[in-house]
Amino acid sequence: MALSVDNREGNPPANDALHVLDLRSGTLRRIGHDEFAYVTSQCWSPDGKEIVYTLNKPGVQTIRIYSMQQGTSRDIASGPSSHNATWSPDGRWIAYSVYRPSATEDCAYFLIRPSGQEQRVLFRTDIIYRELVWSPDSRFVAYAGYAPGSDELRLWVRRLEDGAEDWFASLSETDVLSFQWVQSRDLLKH
Repeated sequence: MALSVDNREGNPPANDALHVLDLRSGTLRRIGHDEFAYVTSQCWSPDGKEIVYTLNKPGVQTIRIYSMQQGTSRDIASGPSSHNATWSPDGRWIAYSVYRPSATEDCAYFLIRPSGQEQRVLFRTDIIYRELVWSPDSRFVAYAGYAPGSDELRLWVRRLEDGAEDWFASLSETDVLSFQWVQSRDLLKH
């Protein structure tokens, strides 16, 4: 389990940092070092050997991958307000967002290979609320965003193959903007 915690056990206590908790042994491994680091949903690689997270430094955020086997982190992307990294279920891509509150036209979701190669803009948006949520087959992503030219917040689904998207629910800013996909053919029968 990956979590960002303020560990108060040491003397002096450690600052807020990223940890991995082994539920079998109860061991808490600190991987964010002394900088503030955090994770978002779907942060683990599909094989459970790596974790993608955001490291915050003044004025710049860095998307990093930590290898559980090697015990080291490596940077794959960085910039102002880069965060919300999620791993595609097929392991081929990592999506992350860049949000600049003072220049909303520069908000975008990016795709990058776990190797750090092939970084590209997936799409631009007016505002970013949360991370992209991948479909189990890695063909679609869901996100919360405004309707073009409107102040109506909606749940959007985008097909990655061609960029086609549609919205499925109206939301409010007071709604809990957390959602996930399920893969079950049994649900479609009802």
